[in-house]
Amino acid sequence: MSRLQRLFLGSVVWCTAVTANAAALEGLFEIEIPIQNQGADERTRAIRAGFYELILRLTGTRDAANSPAATALAAKAPEYVVQYRYRAIPATPPVTATPGLAPAMAPTPSTESKQVLWILFDGDTVSQSLYKNRLPFWGRIRPNMVVWLAQEDADRRRLLVDATLPSPVLDAIVSRAKLRGIPLIFPTLDQQDQAILTATDAWNKNSAAILKAAARYQADGVLLGRVQTDSSGRWSSRWTLFMNDAEQNWDMPQETVPVGSEALDRIADDLGRKLAQASLESTPTTAVITVSEVKSLDNYIKTLRYLESLEPVARVRVAKVDGQRATYHLELRGSPEAVARTIASSNVLIVDTASGNPPEVTQTKDAPLAYRLVP
Repeated sequence: MSRLQRLFLGSVVWCTAVTANAAALEGLFEIEIPIQNQGADERTRAIRAGFYELILRLTGTRDAANSPAATALAAKAPEYVVQYRYRAIPATPPVTATPGLAPAMAPTPSTESKQVLWILFDGDTVSQSLYKNRLPFWGRIRPNMVVWLAQEDADRRRLLVDATLPSPVLDAIVSRAKLRGIPLIFPTLDQQDQAILTATDAWNKNSAAILKAAARYQADGVLLGRVQTDSSGRWSSRWTLFMNDAEQNWDMPQETVPVGSEALDRIADDLGRKLAQASLESTPTTAVITVSEVKSLDNYIKTLRYLESLEPVARVRVAKVDGQRATYHLELRGSPEAVARTIASSNVLIVDTASGNPPEVTQTKDAPLAYRLVP
């Protein structure tokens, strides 16, 4: 297990994916907060801080987490706690900086032991409270992304950062992704990767090489970070997100450490606005969708479990199985459009453009909810 994988195994556990593309987060309602002591006042402070982090993860955006409705819920944070326990974190041993990086990029070792308070919040009660207060809720199924990180030091030496070696930039990315609930995949940088993508390709944003190298990881998106520091230790970075056949770019000319945190916040906010669902309907809505290319019992079970895991879906009933096409009746917390947006965020189901869709499929703004299972 790599150092970065160990970092992920804190309050959020990256479990076996529902499919190769859509990551299912376990530990969604678990939070760990650093503490100074085990006193009652410190525990109360940690629970309130942990509840804010939970709301940030669940609502998907910083705006929603800081809204008056979320603040009112946070005032009652201790009421949502199911369990808590203390855990000691051993001191971090001294580490060696990544070869080729300027001193400003070297990690700072920690020599002090720490404690954290692990908190489990009541998921059903919290989610119901979010819906009751018209706040968005982003569930367990989330798009994952593979991260390519290129660094240039003051002498213009460039390298692709290896996730198995110490790096403060990767630590910052992992920490913020863990906070926001964004599943990340780090490339192995083995011979197969190196034969396709070089540090120069990544630095020059060679999109064809980047996407080709990322294809083996079967992610829903690709995040490219290009980070540099000058001789005085000032940071700058450029970020690109490839997702859903689109490309987003942004620059951060004068960042302070930790570089990478704001990049993950931007991504999480953008995804949260699109995928976190608020129950705005006075009564439940329904939809019927068909899925083709369901060629086996395993395919059938995989599709059923995927649909059940979608946050806008309250309940799934199998309406019909006809050859390699299955029809599902969905009871929804929101609108059929919300289901369509959630499905589009991963590569599990894709829109079936073939003709001859069965007439029982319901329509969403004149577009049938008909999909094909990705092999």
